[in-house]
Amino acid sequence: MPSNPLFLKSASISVSGVEYADLITNVVFTPTTPTLTHKGISGKVATSVGATEWSVTFDYAQSFDTAGSLALRLFNDEGKKVPAIFKPEGAASAATITATVTLLPGTMGGAVDAAATSSVTLPIDGKPTIVPASA
Repeated sequence: MPSNPLFLKSASISVSGVEYADLITNVVFTPTTPTLTHKGISGKVATSVGATEWSVTFDYAQSFDTAGSLALRLFNDEGKKVPAIFKPEGAASAATITATVTLLPGTMGGAVDAAATSSVTLPIDGKPTIVPASA
């Protein structure tokens, strides 16, 4: 079956059921897999691979003007586990990526004469679920 590259021109992302695509500018799901290597003086190499852990990082414009804003949700609901759903749009090969994330607060403030932005990395329980568009 042929596959197409993903060109991320637009997307939707919801956190705890609220759409934040207008505030979020970058979304990256990252696996981290610990790898240990031991090389004996004989030259023999032993490798051990641990369990992969996932996180999602996104950059966003800060907004504190409404009770449901993303910056306030991250700040007020710190430690809560909630669903996050990411859906690239406009591509035949787009998939829906769903994960249970733990909310953590982002930074507040920024430079004068610029949008106040922040970046946050949220741990994911287990690994994300990917449902291809053609599923």
